[in-house]
Amino acid sequence: MYVHFYYNLLFLLFISFTACSSPEEQQLNQSLQLSGNNRQNLESVIQHYNSDSERQEAARFLIRNMIGKKTLDSVSVSENQPYYDALIKRYEQFGVYKKGIERAICDSIHMLYPNTKVIAVYSTDLKTLSAQYLIEHMNTAFDTWKKHPWSKNIDFETFCKYILPYTTENCYGKESDSFFKEKYKDIDKIMHDTDYTQVANIISQHIDSTFLSSWSLFAIHHPYLMPTSFSNIMKSNIGTCLEKNIYKIAALRSLGIPAVLNEIPCWGNSNSPHFWTEIITKESHLKLLDNEQHPYLNIRDTIISDTFWDYNYLSSFKGIPSYIYIQHKRYIPKVYRINYEIQKDNLSYLSTNTAPGFFKNPGLEDITDKYIKCKDITVDLWKNGSDDRYVYLCCFDPFREWVPVCYTKRNGGKAQFKKMGVNIFYLPAYYQNNAIVPAGDPFVLTKDGKLKIINNLPPKKENNIVIYSKYPYRSVLIYRASSMLGTRFQVANRADFADSLTVYKVNEIPYYEGNFDIKNKKAYRYLICNFKGTVFFNVGDIRVTDCENGMEKQLSGKLSGNPGIGGALLKNAMDSDRISYFENNIDVKDQYIAIDFGKPVHFNHVTYYPRSDDNRIVNGETYELFYWNRKWVSLGKQIGKDHRLVFNHVPENAVLRVHDCTKGNEERIFTYEHGKQIWW
Repeated sequence: MYVHFYYNLLFLLFISFTACSSPEEQQLNQSLQLSGNNRQNLESVIQHYNSDSERQEAARFLIRNMIGKKTLDSVSVSENQPYYDALIKRYEQFGVYKKGIERAICDSIHMLYPNTKVIAVYSTDLKTLSAQYLIEHMNTAFDTWKKHPWSKNIDFETFCKYILPYTTENCYGKESDSFFKEKYKDIDKIMHDTDYTQVANIISQHIDSTFLSSWSLFAIHHPYLMPTSFSNIMKSNIGTCLEKNIYKIAALRSLGIPAVLNEIPCWGNSNSPHFWTEIITKESHLKLLDNEQHPYLNIRDTIISDTFWDYNYLSSFKGIPSYIYIQHKRYIPKVYRINYEIQKDNLSYLSTNTAPGFFKNPGLEDITDKYIKCKDITVDLWKNGSDDRYVYLCCFDPFREWVPVCYTKRNGGKAQFKKMGVNIFYLPAYYQNNAIVPAGDPFVLTKDGKLKIINNLPPKKENNIVIYSKYPYRSVLIYRASSMLGTRFQVANRADFADSLTVYKVNEIPYYEGNFDIKNKKAYRYLICNFKGTVFFNVGDIRVTDCENGMEKQLSGKLSGNPGIGGALLKNAMDSDRISYFENNIDVKDQYIAIDFGKPVHFNHVTYYPRSDDNRIVNGETYELFYWNRKWVSLGKQIGKDHRLVFNHVPENAVLRVHDCTKGNEERIFTYEHGKQIWW
C-alpha cells in the first residue's frame, strides 16, 4: 500500500512540475526536490564533476532517474539472516549446491528458528544514498567502460542506460562493484580484443552453472527467506529466477557489458512471471517466437529461457493416449524491459489513478515485438457505465487469478491493444479498488490476429464432456516417464538374484501409471526393478498387490539397491506417495531397486507410477467444475472414477476450470474442442 501510494505521489508531483526548462532538467530538479535532507549529497555529486562534462552528464542521468528507486532495509529482514549465514558458509567451503543440500540446510535452521518472520521495509534511494557511494560507483563504472577492450565501441547513451545503473529492480549492494571486480579479475587474461557478447556468454554460462535458482525453496518451503539483501544473494549464490538475473546483470555491468532485466508478467498458458537477462546489442533477433506448440528441436528456439518445459528431444510418444493434449511450450503474451531510465510513455507517468503493482514501475518498456510474432487488435467493451480511462488484458494464473499483462486507453466502447502475443486466452478488465473487474467478453487471439470470442451469455448449446485432468500434460512429464522405458521387472528367491526371472519389460511410456499381472503361481521373496543401461531413471511409486479369495492386499517389503540422489531417495520408491519420487544415482554400481518381502510370498499384480505432477483425475477424489460467466460459476461436483469425470449440460464455447476439492492446488483453464481439453 505504501509503495503504491509513494509512486502515485511522486509522479503527481513530477507531472505538475512546470518550470521553463528541458524535460531532463525538470526531471532532475524534481529528483532533488524529492530527496529532502539528502539534497546536498546529490548536488555535491554533480558539482564534483564540474570539470568533466561527460561524467557530470552521467551523474545527472543517474540522479534524475532515481525517482521511484528504493532499497531494502536489511534490519527489517534480519530474522532470516541465520539461514543465509549457513548457506554462505556452505558455499564458501564446498561451492555449487548438490543433491538438495540447500533444502536440508534451511530445514535444519528452521528447527532452531521455527517462528521466522520478516516484514520488509524499504527506504527511498533519493533520501538515503550518500555522495561518497555515488561518486565511487560512477568512477568505477567509467573506469570499467574505458578499461576493457570489448567496451571501446559502446556509445555514451548505451553506457548510461545499461552499464552505469547501480541497481536492478530495486536490488543492489554497495560492495557489489568490488565483489565482481575481484571475482572476475582474470577475465582480461583470457579475453582481449573481442566482442563483448562473447565475454557476456562466458560470464552468463559461469553464473548459470554456479548460481542455484530454486523457486520451490523460496516460494513453498521457506517463503520468509525473501526478500533479502543483495550481499546475501552474492555470497550465498542462491535465489529465485529474479535474484539470479539481478546477480548476473550486476556482474556483467561490472565488466563494462550493457545488460538489462526483461520480464514476462505472466505466461500465457502457465503460472508465474518470468525473468531473463538481455545483453544490449545493435543487432535484432534472427527469429521471432510464434507461440505455437511443437517439441523441442534445437537451441535456436530458446530465445527466451524456460520457454520449453524441457530441453530434450522426444523421439516417441507411444503410450500417451490420443485424447491427451500435450503441452511442449509456454506462451508469451507480453515482454517488458525493466529500465533504470524512466519511460515517459508508461502508465506510472501517464496516469495518477491507481494501477496494478507491476505497472507502477516507471522503467517499463514494451519490447514484445523484439521477441515474438504479435498483432495489434481492437477489443469491444461492455456498456457497463465504467468511467475508467485505462483497460487491461489479463491472463489466467490460479494463484493470482487474472493477471494484467498490458494496458491501453479506452476509446468509447472499444480498446486498441498493440503488440499482443497470439494463441493466448485474454480477459479484458478494469482495475478498480485493487481488484480486477471484467470489462468485456474473454477471447482467444488466434495466430492470424482474429478474436475468437468465448461467450457464455446466454449459452446457445450444451454438451456432455469427459475430463481427464485438471492441468495440462507437459512434455517434461513425458521425458521423466520415458526414463522407465526398457526397465525390467524381475522376481527371484536367491539373495544374489542368480535365479532371477524377467516377468515384465516397460516398452511404452507410462501415462501416469503402468501395471502388469504375474501369472506364475510360484511364491517369490524378491521383486526387482532393474533399470541397468538407462541414462537416468525416475519412479514415483511401486505398489505390489495380491488378490486372494477376491480380496486385494497390498504388500510391503524392505528396499535395497540404488540409494537415490539428493532428496529423491530409495525410500520414496515405495512410500504410497505418487508425488515423492526416486531418482537413480548413476555413480554407483547397483542400478536396480529390490523389494525384499522377508520370505517367499504370492503376488499377482504390480502397479508402477512414473515421476509426475499427479494432476490427472484421481479415483476417489472430489472435483468441482466451473465455467466463466463474468465470474466463476459452479457446474457441480463429482468423484473421480476410471480416472475421469463426465459432466452433462456444459455450456458450449465456455472456458472451464476443474478444482480438486480433496488436495492439490495446480489447475488451469481450458476449452473443450473435438473431444479434447485444450489448455490455455
